[in-house]
Amino acid sequence: MRCGIVSAPYGSDWPYAPGVKSARFATMLDDFALTDAQRHAINRGTAEALFPRLADRSRTAAE
Repeated sequence: MRCGIVSAPYGSDWPYAPGVKSARFATMLDDFALTDAQRHAINRGTAEALFPRLADRSRTAAE
């Protein structure tokens, strides 16, 4: 069974996962063949849809 990328948000489990392992996973994720839309969904789009206040905060920080 496969699930869509849009339902797979990224989470680092920091500070519980060792930094080296989190960095390695992030590098592997960056190197994986994904479209820009899939990468956005994993990195922040899914979380912003679940928690709209996060999207509002990121827009405010960018301005």
